[in-house]
Amino acid sequence: AAALSGLTDELQRRWNPNCNVEGGRDVQVRVTFVIGAGGQVVGDVASQIKGTQTPVSRTAAERAVSAVYAAAPFRNLPREFYGDKIAVNFNAREACS
Repeated sequence: AAALSGLTDELQRRWNPNCNVEGGRDVQVRVTFVIGAGGQVVGDVASQIKGTQTPVSRTAAERAVSAVYAAAPFRNLPREFYGDKIAVNFNAREACS
């Protein structure tokens, strides 16, 4: 759990949602991805916007996906996570505070 918490914190730091536009603080995005041996992302990172799809939420989702790719390789994750689908929730209200 600590390893996933650290991973989530790292991705949140890299996310950079646009907090200064209308609706920017209300965005919630869930990304799912698989980490292979060596900590690389395997396949595509999928994003799902919670709530209404707007240009702001779509941009935030794109930034969440970019954060995952930018943080790879994930070298500090225990090997038992390799090959598993990992889901991370991004919450702009937390990121913008």
